[in-house]
Amino acid sequence: MLRRPTTFGFAVPPRDERAPDHANSLPALIATLSLGLSIAIVLAAMTVTARAAHLF
Repeated sequence: MLRRPTTFGFAVPPRDERAPDHANSLPALIATLSLGLSIAIVLAAMTVTARAAHLF
């Protein structure tokens, strides 16, 4: 009697040699977060400056 293998989960295809490696995406993540933070700081500074200029 034949039995089917009892493996659970999804079958993963073999990795293509030409595919990019996304395991080392930490520098891109840090650059994106620092760019967003610097934009937020500039916008906050402009808002505070515009409010201060409007008061006088």
